[in-house]
Amino acid sequence: TVDVVAPANLPGGYTFEARIENRKFLAIVPPGGVLKGQTFSTVMRDMDKVEVKVPVGEWRDGLCDCFDLGPCHPLLLNSFWCAHIALSQIMTRMRLTCLGHPRSSTFSKKSTCVPTLIILLIYNSINSLFLFTGYQSYLTGTFPEWYIMVPFCVVQLIFVVYSVYVVATTRRSIRAKYAIPEKQCLDCEDVCCATFCACCTISQMGRHTGDFQAFRAMCCTDTGLPRHVNISQNPAASSTIEIMKVGSTVV
Repeated sequence: TVDVVAPANLPGGYTFEARIENRKFLAIVPPGGVLKGQTFSTVMRDMDKVEVKVPVGEWRDGLCDCFDLGPCHPLLLNSFWCAHIALSQIMTRMRLTCLGHPRSSTFSKKSTCVPTLIILLIYNSINSLFLFTGYQSYLTGTFPEWYIMVPFCVVQLIFVVYSVYVVATTRRSIRAKYAIPEKQCLDCEDVCCATFCACCTISQMGRHTGDFQAFRAMCCTDTGLPRHVNISQNPAASSTIEIMKVGSTVV
């Protein structure tokens, strides 16, 4: 064992990268947690693989437990303010397509964030065009013509349908992978959650597939986790998380 100084207030079980001279290793916070600056003893674990338990058979927590990790948690902020970004991180983490279906083995490691960003860029560009046209009509004191309003409404409808569909299929894929049964609204629970509680649903999926008691969340990575953390795609193997060696230090 070695003595490590806590870089911040950390909960028990939290794992972070530490260094002694030129050797990097994983330090595990003891039960009960530690305070910033506190010295604690830990076993020097190699950085090749860290096992993280991902619940099988039930969700890690409830649909309305969004604030359990704090009001400023990156996953919570992304889920409510950049929902499609948070969703694309979860889909990348689970190796799903931008429609929420499992990827083929050939493209299993591709990021879902890029196609999602392209979809958002197209959607926002079209909206900007319609809003600019509507603003011009407002300046002239007239109501936008039907040939402007109808396409605008159609675009909004298509985007809403797409959003509901992709959240529902992603949730269904996660339930299938981790053998989580439906408990409410049998046969349509995924659709109901995606329709009426989309942000909470995205947040719940993110918490289930990422152990944020052990690893910090990231706003701007492909998976919403540190770049060197990769979730194992084998639930039967206790859902291990592989950590590959990198040069940066994780706190």
